Amino acid sequence: MGPLLLVQHFQIGSMPTALPVIRSPLLRQLISVLLGAIVIAGLTTVSRIAAPSVGQLTLFWPAAGVGFAMLCTQGRSAVWSIGLGVAFGAWLATPESPAMALVAMLAAMVGPWPVWRRLQMRFAGSS
Repeated sequence: MGPLLLVQHFQIGSMPTALPVIRSPLLRQLISVLLGAIVIAGLTTVSRIAAPSVGQLTLFWPAAGVGFAMLCTQGRSAVWSIGLGVAFGAWLATPESPAMALVAMLAAMVGPWPVWRRLQMRFAGSS
């Protein structure tokens, strides 16, 4: 018996998938929000590491650019990604002041929302 006889053969259309498909829209949205929050928190942490050692200012603010892009592509659920990601990043930077994380979360959520809504109304039907 040769080694090729031990290999299981599949038709092209019947190959098993590697990853399970998530059929629940709520679960898919929750996973998307959590992954987006992790990305934004990670980029916020990297921006603090890359900043000069003087003060708490960062060279870039990823929640503005990445969060706005997520808002344009994913819609309302991205607002929660932005807020949770910024809150976690702020908590990592100042763990002794949890109120700072809440303020940063609210500011990051409220800021891009009206801009996105205006752009959505302005360019509705143009794509």
